[in-house]
Amino acid sequence: IEMGAEVPPGMATGLTEQEMLVARWRGRHYDASTGKPEQAGDEPPVFEEIEMVRCYGTDTSVLDADLIRAARDMDKK
Repeated sequence: IEMGAEVPPGMATGLTEQEMLVARWRGRHYDASTGKPEQAGDEPPVFEEIEMVRCYGTDTSVLDADLIRAARDMDKK
């Protein structure tokens, strides 16, 4: 959006309305180009929606250490 992309109305972006307004403002402020087709017969661009069903690349070593520590504490009792 900051680079000039136009978001279709009603499209779920994961951004709040305020974040969308800020991104649009930055796009206009920095004069971002939308890269519109030069010929009238060109097809509009295709948008690919990516759904994130879970976290990727989350470091769980701290949680693992807490779990091990809790298990050791339970064994001592």
